[in-house]
Amino acid sequence: MEKICENAEAIMNITDNDVAEAQEMIDGQRSYNNPLRMATTAKVHMLADHNQRVLDGIVALRKVIAEGE
Repeated sequence: MEKICENAEAIMNITDNDVAEAQEMIDGQRSYNNPLRMATTAKVHMLADHNQRVLDGIVALRKVIAEGE
């Protein structure tokens, strides 16, 4: 239970600025385009999709934790 509490506290310490910075990075990954390296472009776009799902999950979890306080 201690680890869960530590993780919940860490998630609650994530600021809106942190979320905005992560979103900016994801937007940069989504806009990456190199016509000479299409495979790399595809990998970066897949990484952006993954990072967006993670960020959305963190934001949702932060909301759920805040509702329980």
